[in-house]
Amino acid sequence: MPSYGSNSFSNRSSVTRFLAMLFLSIAFWGSTHAEVVDFTLADANGVEHKLSDYRGKWLVINFWATWCAPCLKEIPELIQFHNRHKDNDAIVLGIDFEEIDLSSLRAFIKEQKMNYPVLRAGSNPLTPFEPLLGLPSTFLVSPQGMYIDKHVGPITLAQLEDFVAKNKGVVNPTLPTFNRREIYLGVATFAVLLLITGAYAYRRMTAKHRQNGSLYK
Repeated sequence: MPSYGSNSFSNRSSVTRFLAMLFLSIAFWGSTHAEVVDFTLADANGVEHKLSDYRGKWLVINFWATWCAPCLKEIPELIQFHNRHKDNDAIVLGIDFEEIDLSSLRAFIKEQKMNYPVLRAGSNPLTPFEPLLGLPSTFLVSPQGMYIDKHVGPITLAQLEDFVAKNKGVVNPTLPTFNRREIYLGVATFAVLLLITGAYAYRRMTAKHRQNGSLYK
């Protein structure tokens, strides 16, 4: 077999293997990579809140219910944390996880002096938080909207402070984040450019060898 043809076949096989490994690696990484979390829920007054409206601050998302005794115990802790951080780096979002009429919910919020936004869980599961392991459940979302951590069970003010502080080093707020669609689009663009470049180089090499009469020597 001609030496040039053998090398060409070997090079093309190497490129093919590289591309296959690249796509498999990206597909695996993309499937496990945390995506940006976003949803829209209405509060007890019917005002809609979109999670992305709170970008730039850490979000402590607390799932609770009026009938849940441990939930009621932690409400004062959540209020203190919200008061301490709302103007700086973090806020609390409560999500009422039950079937309850609006008037009763509004009365409960007023009675408990809950000064942070309290939203009502909708009919669709809130990915990636649900299914819940129990109530109360508290989740942490980074300033970029990435789901970072969770805490199941009642939480104290000290635990809330530690909950945020220990995770601040996990995600650098100055770094951009990308969702899975953007990642796949970038990889696909890179692969197409790589194939075009390889095809162009192969054609030039073939033309050069033909010109020199060495293609089949």
